[in-house]
Amino acid sequence: MKKQELEAILGDGENTPDLGPIEDYLHAVATERSLPDLAVGMCTLRIEEAAPKLRAVLLRAADGKELSDDESLLLFRGLHILGGARDRAACQPLLRLLRRPFQEVNGLLGDIVIESLANIVTGVFDDDIDALFALIIDRSIDGFIRDALFGAGLQSRSSTTLRCFSAIWMRISWKKRSRKLVSVAICGRIFLMATGRPSRSSRASQTSAMPPTARRRWSR
Repeated sequence: MKKQELEAILGDGENTPDLGPIEDYLHAVATERSLPDLAVGMCTLRIEEAAPKLRAVLLRAADGKELSDDESLLLFRGLHILGGARDRAACQPLLRLLRRPFQEVNGLLGDIVIESLANIVTGVFDDDIDALFALIIDRSIDGFIRDALFGAGLQSRSSTTLRCFSAIWMRISWKKRSRKLVSVAICGRIFLMATGRPSRSSRASQTSAMPPTARRRWSR
């Protein structure tokens, strides 16, 4: 939604509010230490204006460029905005970022990896199953990230595929998931081919978050 459209919606027919430039809200997102709710909401609603700047800092991070403190905070909050606004153009840069060394990714994203990465990837997912599964089966990538990506796959699929992914995943014990992950990915590809890659589900999202007692990496 663009500025003029939102102003028209918020106006009363006689008076039209001036919401100001999107740069003011992006600046607040990048600099205010406490979460600027209004700025985040405005950037989400006006994603057509906010997305280029948010994608630009995401691309810098994906390329391994050093980010300033403000840029790092803009990336952290911006990923939630992009995911909430379902900005599909952010998907490939995000997947590239997740391929970088875990210490680097963890330094930039922190708790996002465990708490909300699956939801963010689901939001921006552009239906590139090949790219998603390439990361899921890459054992050089940290297990927490791969688990989140698999969770995104569960949330992004619907109908038969979602039920099959869920059934397979729940039958694999936490200790065996590292060894079984490649097989699960192959099964998922077969189901996607069989069902013609169904569209994204509108049903409530499902989660595959690890329980606290089972939060271990899949490197072994």
